[in-house]
Amino acid sequence: MVKAIFFDVLGTIVDWNRGLSSGFDRAFAKSGKDISASTLASAWYRDYRARFTSSTGAVYAQDQLAESLSHVLEEAGLEAPVGSREQELLLACWQRFPAWPDSVPGLRALRREYVIASCTDLPTAPMTWLAKHAGLPWDLVLGSDLLDG
Repeated sequence: MVKAIFFDVLGTIVDWNRGLSSGFDRAFAKSGKDISASTLASAWYRDYRARFTSSTGAVYAQDQLAESLSHVLEEAGLEAPVGSREQELLLACWQRFPAWPDSVPGLRALRREYVIASCTDLPTAPMTWLAKHAGLPWDLVLGSDLLDG
């Protein structure tokens, strides 16, 4: 008998592309540069996933995100130096993705009969803030940092 359901979060429950695109638009709004926010968002996500999946040993997602962001910005001819307002704004986007329209009602319905939990490669703290921002009613938030040895 099924008692718990675990969910992938990025792309399944939340719209990472819209969240990252919005972040790029906000971060570079005053720069006067013509950017393709959606293209940058996709490139950052792909670069992060590639780095994360090819890593061995303990992986620190926040470091991977920052390195991926620097790489993508450099490739696009943009700058957001470490510690800059732009970099901080973009890194914080990973905690503020919007939920898909049917995610929260669907999770609430499932939660009436099952324990529901996130299961993701992001650390627990950012996933908890993401859940709060998007209104995700998890019973349990499982992040990658819980698996580090």
